[in-house]
Amino acid sequence: MRINEHLDYKIEPIKVDFQDVFISEDLIIQDNFKFDFFNCKICFSVVRDPISCNFCEDLFCSFCLDICLNKKNRCPHCRGSPFYKRKINKNLKNILNEIDIKCPLFCNEIFKYKNLEKHLNLCTMLSKIYICNLCSYHVKVEENDLKQVKIHNDECPEILYKCPDCKKNFNKRVINEHMTFCEEKLFKCLNCSLKIPKKFSNSHKEFYCKLLSELNKKFEYFFEKYKI
Repeated sequence: MRINEHLDYKIEPIKVDFQDVFISEDLIIQDNFKFDFFNCKICFSVVRDPISCNFCEDLFCSFCLDICLNKKNRCPHCRGSPFYKRKINKNLKNILNEIDIKCPLFCNEIFKYKNLEKHLNLCTMLSKIYICNLCSYHVKVEENDLKQVKIHNDECPEILYKCPDCKKNFNKRVINEHMTFCEEKLFKCLNCSLKIPKKFSNSHKEFYCKLLSELNKKFEYFFEKYKI
């Protein structure tokens, strides 16, 4: 009989870095937002942590730009060289911060661009790691799909079962072997047909079985003699 019907898990959300999200045009709520101006000319997402070119003033994500500048110190768009990083001006930054966007992880929440990083730490659609408290097995869950958790719930090697014979608890790894050799398991003696616990098998064969056989013979003699 299974003891743990439902396993307990420790849940740890998997953080999504700001630089790993992609903000496409269809996530922007404002109709008049100039996407072509505010998109990164490398990844074509709405710029994140924006940097401006000192030649053409085009915008880039700082982390996209770092990858390009590691190869050549020139603007990835206009090829101007040498490239000097410039933060975008305050007015442009304010416009960007105030645009309304849908969650790039598709949780359907809408918020200001300036709150994106904060939301990424709280989003309900974050992938999660379920850590089994019995065996510490890690199950990655995406979009709240608990199918793999349910599979582990049936297969966890540390699930406890109660032996029907000795009533002690054993984990799944050893319960089958234990039940085969459990000392409290009843077996039927082939000689006397008596059912006894396995732990008494030797003493039964050496003494009690012979005694019972002799008693049966005496009873048979008695019944036969007196026609009972």
